[in-house]
Amino acid sequence: MSDPNAPALSIGPRLTGRVALVTGAAGGIGRATVARLAAEGARVAASDLSAPEVPEAAISLALDVTDRDAWDAAVAAVQADLGPLDILVNGAGLAVTKDLEATTPVELRRSLAVNLEGPFFGLQAAVAAMKDRQAPYPGVIVNLSSIAGQVAAVPLAAYSAAKAGLVGLTRTAAIHCAEAGYPIRVVALCPGFVETAMLEGIAGALGETETVLAKLAARQPSGRLGTPAEVAAAVAFLASDDAGFVNGEALVADGGFAAR
Repeated sequence: MSDPNAPALSIGPRLTGRVALVTGAAGGIGRATVARLAAEGARVAASDLSAPEVPEAAISLALDVTDRDAWDAAVAAVQADLGPLDILVNGAGLAVTKDLEATTPVELRRSLAVNLEGPFFGLQAAVAAMKDRQAPYPGVIVNLSSIAGQVAAVPLAAYSAAKAGLVGLTRTAAIHCAEAGYPIRVVALCPGFVETAMLEGIAGALGETETVLAKLAARQPSGRLGTPAEVAAAVAFLASDDAGFVNGEALVADGGFAAR
């Protein structure tokens, strides 16, 4: 449902020589992010619960983002193989398609563990690795939130709560690093409805998959769903020096959905 006439996304060498770690790299947005950062010149470590097969990745590793100790091990492995960590993209995510009353305690805790605790642990590990950096550019942490963290998402109660919390965490972490004098920017990206397996799963839980996806596309001011490549391009911008004055903010990339 993406626009076949949409202009190609330009790629430049904005991240040459930098080292990035992307979580959730087995998913559509994660894979596209690895490819985009690599195309921009970064050496990228791709991670997921099982080491993902992403051709553009310099290395792949298994990482359970809910395991605090695993984060330290992953960052250490990345730095041993590729060099000092410059960029972390907290992209791992989990959606529970249930409303407030239907969500069980187990589902809520799992959603919070993956969507909020995981990035929290990632921030801790990345800040520890980046805070004494001597590079001429700051370290950057990009948290993948969601439009569901900005507006009501009734069928995604637990997911919405976690993603809203991630926006708050992003702002808090950014100010913490700034006040501590650490050369680190922390930003969030809030994608809207994007053509991914996760969105297909959500649509399938709400009705006939193709019918629900078509209705979602029709509700977009842009007239279509977003693509993983478009989200990855926004991540690359936030991770680059082009966004050097962007800190503690949540960039919305939703085709105008929230504005309507």
